[in-house]
Amino acid sequence: MLRQLKVLISLVLCVLLAACSSAPSNRNVAKQAETIPPIVVPHGAHAPKLHAYFKVPAVPSKITHAGTVTLLPPGSQRWYKRSKSTISKTKHQQSKRSHVKQQTQKKISWARLPNGTSGLIIAQSKRGQAWTRVGRALHQSSYQILDQDSGMGTYYILDTKKTGNKVTDKTPIYHLLVKQVGDHSEVLLTNQHNKPLDSKVTHRVLATLLKQLS
Repeated sequence: MLRQLKVLISLVLCVLLAACSSAPSNRNVAKQAETIPPIVVPHGAHAPKLHAYFKVPAVPSKITHAGTVTLLPPGSQRWYKRSKSTISKTKHQQSKRSHVKQQTQKKISWARLPNGTSGLIIAQSKRGQAWTRVGRALHQSSYQILDQDSGMGTYYILDTKKTGNKVTDKTPIYHLLVKQVGDHSEVLLTNQHNKPLDSKVTHRVLATLLKQLS
């Protein structure tokens, strides 16, 4: 087996040597090189004027300023202007909402009512608008609405804090009245029998409404 492998290797080497000896050498290629005469235009033919096809523009005597050079991609400046405009509009809207909120906070205040109890005054607001705002404030608070009457401007609410945040037969029921007085609306809080409540309870409930309304 080893002898056959040696014979095979010898045959491969012989083939490679024969191929190398048959390849033309650089010296033989150089001997075969020839000099070709330049191309001559035949008599009677006209050679095209090549320089006319590649005319170089004349350099202006006065170079004008080309303007500001930007490295931004094409079209990005328009996007930047639109984005800047959008940001400006957003800031204006936020400023407007903040101004409206400040005006709203100024319109809602505590008041000492003629009967000696505390209440809320919503300035420059009709009863229907004030009643709707009070309803939204109640939905955002922990007080549950038991009954309501838009015509009378009233809400009956449950104070579950008195009964461990559960509705039971002992859960207090309060009467919330929104009434029109001149150019503003008043928010009054009594018990379900329209009797004054303890001042601490009145302050706690109305303070929660004031926070939601603001």
